[in-house]
Amino acid sequence: MIEWFSPFAAEFETREDTYLIAEHVHGVSVKIRGGERLDIKVAGEGCEVLDVPGRARGRTRHWTKWSFPIPPVPDEDFAPPDWARVKKHRRIGRFPGASDESTCAVEVTEVLRGGEQWWTVGFEAAGRPERQRATLDATAALLFTHPLPDGVELRMTDSLSYAEWLDTPNREPPGPPPGSS
Repeated sequence: MIEWFSPFAAEFETREDTYLIAEHVHGVSVKIRGGERLDIKVAGEGCEVLDVPGRARGRTRHWTKWSFPIPPVPDEDFAPPDWARVKKHRRIGRFPGASDESTCAVEVTEVLRGGEQWWTVGFEAAGRPERQRATLDATAALLFTHPLPDGVELRMTDSLSYAEWLDTPNREPPGPPPGSS
């Protein structure tokens, strides 16, 4: 994934986020970002589909986010069972939209949790609401002109927010795609 995304990655970041996973309410995400900010996100009504035939298929959502600074809390003082720590190595590329008012950030992240390695791909379109979808589609079309690494499939069933993914019981570790040997 690193090699696939490397032509686009302009920013790099490593951090640990802590997600609230108890009594998950669909469409709400609460996390402590890097031990410095409390982020609350709420998904808007409905979702759309991002489909790049033969490359990727997933859900898109409009999110409203509030972020608040918090005082530093030593790691040993914060380990309640209803929170999940996730270490992230993020690679971010920024793509201009068709107009000066829109952009799209793409993030390919190596996620480490419980000794398992996972990868995520996320898109974040910004700018005038009426231009966001066109910017997202154009960015996805450009990014996915490059074939994904062997064995990587971006499927609708795997299209989840971090909070949804962490709250999914019995998730399977990554492996070869269905039908491969």
